[in-house]
Amino acid sequence: MALQDDRALLRPPRVQTLQEAVVQQLKEYIIASGLRPGDRLPTEEDLARQLGVSRTAVREALRALEALGIISVRHGAGRFVQEFSFQPILDNLAYSILYDLHTFEELLEVREKLEAGFLEEVVAGLTPDTLAELRHIVARMQEKVARNAPKEALMEEDMCFHRALYANVNNRLLFKLLEIFWDVQKRLRARIPHEAEDRADFVRQHEAIVDALEARDVALARTRLLAHFQGVRAWIAQEKAAADRTATFSDDAKRGGAS
Repeated sequence: MALQDDRALLRPPRVQTLQEAVVQQLKEYIIASGLRPGDRLPTEEDLARQLGVSRTAVREALRALEALGIISVRHGAGRFVQEFSFQPILDNLAYSILYDLHTFEELLEVREKLEAGFLEEVVAGLTPDTLAELRHIVARMQEKVARNAPKEALMEEDMCFHRALYANVNNRLLFKLLEIFWDVQKRLRARIPHEAEDRADFVRQHEAIVDALEARDVALARTRLLAHFQGVRAWIAQEKAAADRTATFSDDAKRGGAS
């Protein structure tokens, strides 16, 4: 019985396409040859001869490596190994999760843990100027709520708040991930309109975070920061529930039509 269960877990291995195989071989070639950023790759013809494939296959694989940011093209000079960057990966990430609430929820979880983890560094380097800037942003939020400005305007202030909060943290990847999160959230909210939470309470949450920072209380600031994300979580939960209801209705309709 155990043997049958084990067999049930097995899946046929996925067969690589020619392009995938050539991409993998080119990656291995770059590593094995000890090529460094700025080093020039052999010509398409040389690579095709060494790999035993057509120049067309090599050209397509090189384009794939260029899209990944592994190599770059200098017109008239050839192809060169590129210095590693997260940028192409992160740009593709933003596109891939645009219509996937589950992955967006996972990104939110990563964002929560990153921001909460950096708070100790934020408090250690907190300056009067930073506190003043955060208070100023909260005041702008209050003003926008008072005149019932569009929620997009409030979201812009929220972005300003988090940028100012981590301005003294020397981590470019953190800011890039935050930018991706905001970009996807903005597009999702435009596609699925929803007023997630009470606006006045939204502003009070930010004010409470600043109060905790001013008191140099990292634990309290972390608690209040994580509470601030509950509005987004409630919005995601509502949209996932709505999607589940739509899927159930569609399945029921199909079964009804088949009977």
